[in-house]
Amino acid sequence: MCFIDEFRGGGSINQNRLKDRMNVSNEPKYWIHKFDKGLLKQVDTSKTLGAEKKRSKMLKNIKPNDRIILFSTLDLDKQKNIRFIAYTMVKETYLDNKTIYNHYCSPKKLKLKGMKYFTDPLVAKDMANDLEFVKNKEKPANDFKSEYKEITEEDFKTILR
Repeated sequence: MCFIDEFRGGGSINQNRLKDRMNVSNEPKYWIHKFDKGLLKQVDTSKTLGAEKKRSKMLKNIKPNDRIILFSTLDLDKQKNIRFIAYTMVKETYLDNKTIYNHYCSPKKLKLKGMKYFTDPLVAKDMANDLEFVKNKEKPANDFKSEYKEITEEDFKTILR
């Protein structure tokens, strides 16, 4: 048998690599999302999120049934702190070139199933030592700069407890 005959019907090497990279798992992913606290009422009413950047790389990876925790910088107790405010689940994703809330410009939008709010917004710094995605425990704010960030299921559960 010829070396070339082994590859007939098998697809190209590049196609196989692409398939390996794609997440074909139906398991949900977990995310945190930094958003403008001024948009909270609008997001709660329309149950839609997007990304500030038109070509957000992280937003492309979010799929239906993924879970998202929303956080923002809040001025409570005369201090600015990053706080977890609510959590939600993605119902569906869709494409729409319209900007929503004069804020989210990305064509991909996330329709949410609903929003559940924490009774008291949780201070991120207080739980930084328990979160895997926080690399610098002394300055956790550095790990909250991206608009969307994937986190582990364990981190998600830690924030919710």
